[in-house]
Amino acid sequence: MSKYKIAFLLGYPEISGGTNVIMEHAVGLSKLGHEVYIVTEIPFDKQRLSWHPEAMQLECLSHEQCRGILFDISIATWWRSVYDLPFVRARRYAYFCQSIESRFFSEKDPDMKALAEFTYRLPYPVVTEATWIMEYLRNHYGSDVTLVRNGIKKDIFTTDGPIIDDSRPLGLRVLVEGPLGVPFKKVEETVALCQQAGVKDIWLLTSTPTNEYKGVNRLFSKIPMKEVPAIYRSCDVLVKLSVVEGMFGPPLEIMHCGGTAITSNVTGHDEYMRHYDNGIVVPMGDDQQVIKELRNLLHDDSLLTQLKTNAAKTANEWPSWEVAVKEMEKFIVKEIEKDINETNLEHVTMNVLIASLKLAGPLHAAINRSYNKKELALLFQEGLKRFVKREFPGVFQKIKKIKNTKEIVIEQELPQFPQNFSAHAKVDSPLVCFVGDKRRHFSTVPSSSSNLTVSFIHVENQIDDSIINKIKEKNPDYCVIYDLNPINTELLDRIPNVKFLVMTKEMTVSEIDRLRKLKDDVFVVHVNSKIATLLHSKNVRLLSSIFLPINSELFLSHSSLNDWLERKIPLLIIGSEHTEQNKDWFQIIENFEYLHVNQVSDEKLLAPLLKNSKVVLYLPSIKEDYLMPTYALRDMTSGCLVIAPKFESNYTFMPGEHYLSYDNVTELERILNIFNTFPDSYDIVRRVGMEKSKEFLSDDVYLNMINSIYGDAND
Repeated sequence: MSKYKIAFLLGYPEISGGTNVIMEHAVGLSKLGHEVYIVTEIPFDKQRLSWHPEAMQLECLSHEQCRGILFDISIATWWRSVYDLPFVRARRYAYFCQSIESRFFSEKDPDMKALAEFTYRLPYPVVTEATWIMEYLRNHYGSDVTLVRNGIKKDIFTTDGPIIDDSRPLGLRVLVEGPLGVPFKKVEETVALCQQAGVKDIWLLTSTPTNEYKGVNRLFSKIPMKEVPAIYRSCDVLVKLSVVEGMFGPPLEIMHCGGTAITSNVTGHDEYMRHYDNGIVVPMGDDQQVIKELRNLLHDDSLLTQLKTNAAKTANEWPSWEVAVKEMEKFIVKEIEKDINETNLEHVTMNVLIASLKLAGPLHAAINRSYNKKELALLFQEGLKRFVKREFPGVFQKIKKIKNTKEIVIEQELPQFPQNFSAHAKVDSPLVCFVGDKRRHFSTVPSSSSNLTVSFIHVENQIDDSIINKIKEKNPDYCVIYDLNPINTELLDRIPNVKFLVMTKEMTVSEIDRLRKLKDDVFVVHVNSKIATLLHSKNVRLLSSIFLPINSELFLSHSSLNDWLERKIPLLIIGSEHTEQNKDWFQIIENFEYLHVNQVSDEKLLAPLLKNSKVVLYLPSIKEDYLMPTYALRDMTSGCLVIAPKFESNYTFMPGEHYLSYDNVTELERILNIFNTFPDSYDIVRRVGMEKSKEFLSDDVYLNMINSIYGDAND
């Protein structure tokens, strides 16, 4: 069999069930002789893979580092990475779907929910680990899905081997497993139910870094995989009550080590859990039934013995990772060796990215925005036009010929993003002049570097002749204008080298109409995607809807865990004044030590506060909601843990992965209590947030934007 170059697109390298599955397949395929790479958006320290020593031997690349490589196949491993496939060039593409991840988002996140679900409509071959996922994709989308069940490391998950403690002085020993602070894992609630049932010996195994947890007898935090079986062998039953899973492994692992499990009837449980045969299955959310079943096991040794015996039979019949990897290899080889038009495949993949970028803003706006009659009429007109063009192309062409040329809406693809600015620029270090309110946008102004020289002209109210003269004196290679209001097209014509505008405010239909009249080489970058629907419909030369980049000089932090714990400000609240409407929120916060500041415009004053704070909290009443993701990215760059309401119009974040989100007063209080008791319990979230924020450092973001416009104008 031929050996191939395989790329797995990973979200982040920290330990989790899904990441472990990816690593087992990657390591196994490498052992079979294939050239396997782990690809992430940005580089990471391999030490973050220390929980899986074999995976540390794999080649790990960022999108930028693999730009010159052509893989035989690139495999997305979660919904967000599907949109990254065009950045990783390959002869074939595939989707390893480990769950229906659109379920991770509530109805309050319709845009993210829809973007995740949209990935299942795309023309990629799919491989999955669970029967229920296969049936969902087949029934809803008619997908041709290959099932490859997860394996088990039969060499370490056995009944023979080290045991931490085989005595039972307190009776039945129960193990609870999972990360803290992740609502759908229900770890905290599970510990509480075990206590209510009267279990005296409770152990906790968690991937969250913490030294103690109230109510458990033994705590195991961030344990290497090879040491986990000893914990399983020392326990009788695993209680895992997740409400969202793909095909979870821990119940199967403890079965291999001589134990049994109580699980919820979460999706994927039926792959191996059989009620009152090899374990116990309870309805999701039925806490009283959980307590009842635990009490049964406390007092019925024969039932426990029966479940353990049948669990051992299930374990014997389950495939090893060696078998699972060979099944994955069959799928990969079959897809690579298919007879496909490769040029067309690459074109389709790039169109997927363009479609997703165009959807990102309008999706939320279309669902949530309120429109006046004129705007609704405009949207209906544009929707009707698209329908006629798609369904009756002949009629559309006839109408097009008789319409005034000025009214034709030309569909434009988004400009591509070349990476090497110096290869295209006329000068080695182009001068970019930023024009706008320096106090408002100071954190987003990029610093000068070897590739970029920056100048800023402060504008209090509006651009006048004196400002224009200052710009002409500087004679910049590029000119970037913030929030030009009102939009004066005649004034713009007098400013040399205006390449694009950065708009951060809400815009009326009439203002958007003025944007259409700007000279041809002016593009618009918008940081509020709620208005993106109208921008696209009016054919404004829109580069993208993005977040404001971050000034790396002010906020970049390399603080370690120890430095973070030694910071003097435990909780920094930004924005939100005390009012009658938010008094309930402040009553909770009064129980904690905190510092409260307004959303200051002078970022030089805020930066030292952030670098001395452990946690930044945003309350729901913050003004300028559309800028909040940018503020949060800034705080993450400074090494802070961010707690905030769920961000809107934002598919680059996932709640619980990069920041902590809450919906109500009770949920916020729970998050703060956990942090106050175990200050390092959310450090994984903090660290991943720091990594994510590096994508928005201003030098790279602005260089790419300027380069894309420069290339577009000279192609």
